[in-house]
Amino acid sequence: MLLILISLIDIIAGILLMLPGIFPPIVFYVAVLLLLKSLSSLIGGLIEKNFIVILGLIDLLAGLMLLFNFIVPWFWLLLMIKGCYSFIVGMFSG
Repeated sequence: MLLILISLIDIIAGILLMLPGIFPPIVFYVAVLLLLKSLSSLIGGLIEKNFIVILGLIDLLAGLMLLFNFIVPWFWLLLMIKGCYSFIVGMFSG
């Protein structure tokens, strides 16, 4: 259930990156959530000695893009795919 909620943050962030300028008050809060999520993922990867933490890096870049209003045109697609993947895994995992 938690993975589904976290994946919804990715999907919302993907929408915000796809449509810059929409819902300005929400952008800051989603950016902070993504940065906290990326920090958690990166620290967890370091603790497990897993240095390839690409999903955490995607969250970090998306959070920074939203926070500083610097948008890479195709990056929203990567974030949406990650969010949909996490959502599907969350639906079918116990």
